[in-house]
Amino acid sequence: MKVLLVSLLRIGDTLLALPLLESMRKSNPEIEIHILVNRGSALLKPLMPFATFHYFERDELQKGLGEYNRPFFDSYFMLRDLIDELNQEKFDRLINVTQNRLSGWLCGALDAREKAGLILNRNGVPSFGSTWFNYLNDYVAAGGKEIFHYSDIFCYGAGVSPVNRYSLAESQEGREEAELIFGGHSGPRYLVQALTSDAKKNWSTEAWSESLRLLQVKNPQARFYLLGAPFEEKSLLALQELCLQKSVKAELALCSFAGAYSLLCRADLLLTGDTSIKHLASATDCPVLEISLGSSDYRKTGIYRKGNLIVQSKEPCAPCQHSVSCGFESHRCGDRLSPELIALAAEALLNGNRKSLLLLTREFASEAEILVSDFSSSGYWMAEAIGDRPGVATIKRWIERSTWKMMLEKEHLRPVGEFGSEGRRLYMSVTQAHPKFKKEDIKKSLLALEREATLTENVVGGLLNKSRRLGSSRDSEVALKGMIDLLYEECDRDDSGRVLLSYLSSLGGAQRDGLPDLARLRRIRGMLEEVKHKSTIRMKLIRSMQSQSMEML
Repeated sequence: MKVLLVSLLRIGDTLLALPLLESMRKSNPEIEIHILVNRGSALLKPLMPFATFHYFERDELQKGLGEYNRPFFDSYFMLRDLIDELNQEKFDRLINVTQNRLSGWLCGALDAREKAGLILNRNGVPSFGSTWFNYLNDYVAAGGKEIFHYSDIFCYGAGVSPVNRYSLAESQEGREEAELIFGGHSGPRYLVQALTSDAKKNWSTEAWSESLRLLQVKNPQARFYLLGAPFEEKSLLALQELCLQKSVKAELALCSFAGAYSLLCRADLLLTGDTSIKHLASATDCPVLEISLGSSDYRKTGIYRKGNLIVQSKEPCAPCQHSVSCGFESHRCGDRLSPELIALAAEALLNGNRKSLLLLTREFASEAEILVSDFSSSGYWMAEAIGDRPGVATIKRWIERSTWKMMLEKEHLRPVGEFGSEGRRLYMSVTQAHPKFKKEDIKKSLLALEREATLTENVVGGLLNKSRRLGSSRDSEVALKGMIDLLYEECDRDDSGRVLLSYLSSLGGAQRDGLPDLARLRRIRGMLEEVKHKSTIRMKLIRSMQSQSMEML
């Protein structure tokens, strides 16, 4: 089988597809993988010898369109040649993990027997090839709360199961860079990726230097290496100067991408913001502490390996939008994080001391949440808050994730669903993740969730009946407005109704799509039908877990 993966964003976004590539390689050792990326992502090629790379020359295409001295059709011919080159490969599958209009148009022009991800036809009509990519477009992008990691969505959308580890290849050049940077230092080696692609995600140099000072007190034999690309040298020199003023041994580690991977293979710790480096680290055994600030959203792009730490600022505005600059004079989410917290959390991670992490969670409860990355018994990634007191919200979070998975896998349409098995896995996952969660308390929580689910089912059923009556109205504009008013009225009535509000969050876009009012009304009704299916699945999972709780008593 010959597969083309299309990833036309940044390097980190391409790395998020590594679990998908690993899963496909394991399920089909004879698979031939091709990857279409921006020219800037060519840095990945030495690390991925199992794939054939093709390049989208974004910069050249833009220059051809904007520079007066370039031939008028230069960009057109360049793009046509790329499409012809790719179509000659005769791909069996095309998987677009980019999810923007540029990639959608391009993938619409490419030939493949099967396509998944955003595809736009000649008329600009989108198709997704999978309910999972639909979910990514309609729910995740609209700000849904309980969402899956991007890597899991890519796997499920392509029809394969996620893997919890993936591998990359070291290059000879990378090894040589790592040996040159680390030299003969035999003590602990701590890598620090202090800079990110977005200023909102950056922690201040003062905070970094103070945190490293405190960590050095606990580990005097350790040496810190400030990791970065050559163009980041000026910023890293400023951080190094602050570290020197505090007697912290910090050396610059300016290297290539392949060199960064080789450094991670030999490091004892990585402290990082939301960068592509953490995804490189996922392919190694290096422990990772991820600092989640600004627009960083660990739910979507958190460190994809079990047992690593994520420290999330509790500033109410986090995570913020990528495309919008911080609206405050000070960097509130970064300022809220104490250097002491990061240093002590890193020390606890190195020692595998969960008790210390629990104490830190309580001590710094007002400023940050400490989470540990893990994989559920159903296979998907999740981050569990340390010290999270188990209760109704805990079980609800687990059930909501499994409900989504079963609906997107269309489990409710099968004659014999896996509700019993999934309910059993859910119950075991909750009890294993929270061993102090008493079985009697689990039963009470499930009973409360059953009442809430029943209420939600009634709300959805009532809305569906009203939407059918409104659909027969002669005044389509009034009917649509009446439906929208009903939705907001029901959604604001109680917490269970907010499920509808989150799922219908794309409604604002629907009002601007140019469709007739009755067509939009039918679209809303279709979305309500999906909510009804989701509600039915949720109820079956709750009752399956209740059966498990009875058996375990």
